[in-house]
Parts: sequence; structure tokens; C-alpha cells
Amino acid sequence: AVNYDRWYRHLHKGVAKGNYYAYLKTIFSNQDVINQIADETILQELRQAPDDMEQQLANYLAVSTNEKGKAEAKAVYEQYKNLKKGGDAKDFTMQDAKGKNYSLKDFRGKMLVIDVWATWCGPCCAEIPHYEKLVEQFKGNKNVEFISISLDNDKSKWLRKVAQDKPKWKQFICAEAFKSDLCKNYDINGIPRFMVFSKDGKVVDLDAPVPSTGGLKALIDKNL
Repeated sequence: AVNYDRWYRHLHKGVAKGNYYAYLKTIFSNQDVINQIADETILQELRQAPDDMEQQLANYLAVSTNEKGKAEAKAVYEQYKNLKKGGDAKDFTMQDAKGKNYSLKDFRGKMLVIDVWATWCGPCCAEIPHYEKLVEQFKGNKNVEFISISLDNDKSKWLRKVAQDKPKWKQFICAEAFKSDLCKNYDINGIPRFMVFSKDGKVVDLDAPVPSTGGLKALIDKNL
């Protein structure tokens, strides 16, 4: 049913604009099929924390008859509603090379740009020179701060990499990696991930463009 829905939308481009869940009822008569597609779709959409997530949830609830699916969707909504743009940042702790703990709140007062990476992640390491260039472009701008947070389980590998590269911006680690509060709070299950927060601790973008595309600089410029 899910594959059929994708095929149908491919042939009839634009048919699903607006209320997607109401649209499902126009092409399927079997409620179980509607529930299956709607249940899968709403969870995918809510986990992206779109600006219209409240409306999407309401549209879904009006169509689905699967009470278990509805309960799961409501739970996911509660988890992700503060992750949409403009929502309050969720705090977490990280350590510097000396083992000192820092909090996300310690960086309030400036726009904060975060690079989440690990030494074992090839695409992450490939972005480092581009991130370095970005940091250099904003050198002297007191309104923005750049940091990197490693998800290395092995702190020694991270320390060697930092010692080798000698980055000019602040470096931290969450050695619990994907089990850390950072990853739990921001649904990070893959890296690299770039995130941007406003000076007053609001979400600007939790899945910002990688610096190599130029999109991250444009995002910073737009929100400074």
C-alpha cells in the first residue's frame, strides 16, 4: 500500500498538497490501508519537527482509526514539538579535553553553531576544512560562536585528532556517543550533523546544511 501511494503520487504530482491525510481517503477505500500509510507517514513527518506539525497531527488524527497509532503519534509529537524552529533548546552536558563539564546554556548570548562529528566518520572529517574556513570567515564577530562536539567512545582517539589538527575553535566530546543526552535530546542517529541556535537559546536549525555546500554560511548570515 505504501509503495502504491508513492507510485500514485508520482503519476499525479501535486495531488497530495495540503491535507495529505484527507487525500488518502480519496484514493483508498480500505481503512486498514489508510491507517497503515497514515501511521507511517505521520511518525516520519513529526520526527522532522516541521513548522506545521500541530496541523499535521490534527489532520492525521481526523483520518486514522488506529488508536495505538494515534497514541504513538501523540507521544512522538510531545517529544519533538520543542525541536521545531523557534523552540527552546534542550540542554545537555559535554566535556573539554581537560575533562571539564560544559552545558549548552554556557553559550547563551551568542548564536551557537555546532558541528557533531567523530574521528571514525569519514564524511565528518571531510567537512572539517570547510568548517575551519567558515570559522575563519566569522573571525572577530562577537555575535556567533562555533564549537565541535565529538561522539567518539574512545576519548584518546579524539584527543590525538585534536592535537594533530590544532583547531582554532572550541572542542568538546560526549563520550556516551549516541547514548548521550545530546543525541537523545536532538534525535541524532547519524553524523555529521550541524545545528544552529539563537543567542537566546532558541532552535534555528537542527539539521543545517553542511559547510561544504555554502548553505551553512548563508543560514548564519540570515539569522545573525
